[in-house]
Amino acid sequence: VQDLPLSKRVALDVSPFETHRFTLLKNVNDFVQVGEPLLEDKSCSGRFFVSPASGVVKEIVRGLKRRLLSVVVETDLKQTPVKHEPLSLEAKLEEILARFMEGGLMPHIQVRPCMRIAHPKHRPEAIFVKALESAPFMPPPELQVEGREELFAAGLKVLSRFCPVHLVYEKGCSFPPFIQAQFVEKHTATGPHPIANPSIHIAALHPILRNDQVIWTLDVSTVLAVGKLITQGIYDTSLVISLAGEGLPPSKRGFYRVNRGVCIQSLVEEVEGVRYISGDPLTGEKVHANGVLGFYHQG
Repeated sequence: VQDLPLSKRVALDVSPFETHRFTLLKNVNDFVQVGEPLLEDKSCSGRFFVSPASGVVKEIVRGLKRRLLSVVVETDLKQTPVKHEPLSLEAKLEEILARFMEGGLMPHIQVRPCMRIAHPKHRPEAIFVKALESAPFMPPPELQVEGREELFAAGLKVLSRFCPVHLVYEKGCSFPPFIQAQFVEKHTATGPHPIANPSIHIAALHPILRNDQVIWTLDVSTVLAVGKLITQGIYDTSLVISLAGEGLPPSKRGFYRVNRGVCIQSLVEEVEGVRYISGDPLTGEKVHANGVLGFYHQG
């Protein structure tokens, strides 16, 4: 994994949340820190979407009918974070949920059925952590966790306070943070895509039979973010992504550690006749060279 420097432009991408309406908390030319709330969800007071970088708000991007698409931040290259008071791993669940809300983690937690985002009043009956990938070009989850094993273990322990946690990794995996994980039920999966889809894991291990059931699904990068926010009080912006495809020279292809919301132009040089995809080639979205990495994307 190679480290890439912070790009001059980073954005909070909220285009996946098309059914949500937001209260804008910052204006153009306002200074923000990493983890500082930029938007508040009008349907859930106190559920914040936070800045992935420190710097000055440069642009508010809107789409049809003025729907909010992203908030662009011109970075100061310092990545000064908002620091919350660290919590004990044994803290009350109400305190942990409040920290998730103010720290910007709730939008990263997806809820099945119907792919909603986590709500503090709807407690989960099971949590599924996806620790494998089967989509083309996606980075192995082991690369996200490598060197950050303590944060991953802390995140799992915090999540286990809510309900049983199911950790699903690839059959034959020998990565110690997965196979030796504590406070979770461990499962293995193998097969072609979409074997990494959490819906398949849920159907096999904890089927959804009623529409009032609540099941949280997280990837390993979100578990790391949980561990960092609770133990250090800081919003985690680090993410390992893949750069791949025939439009890239072979020397540029590979895995990179970047900041969330990184600008595409800072990753690749603009080339005529090339289509840029944020996400995997099967379910990702077409973006322009001046666009940014999607909220949930890792490639």
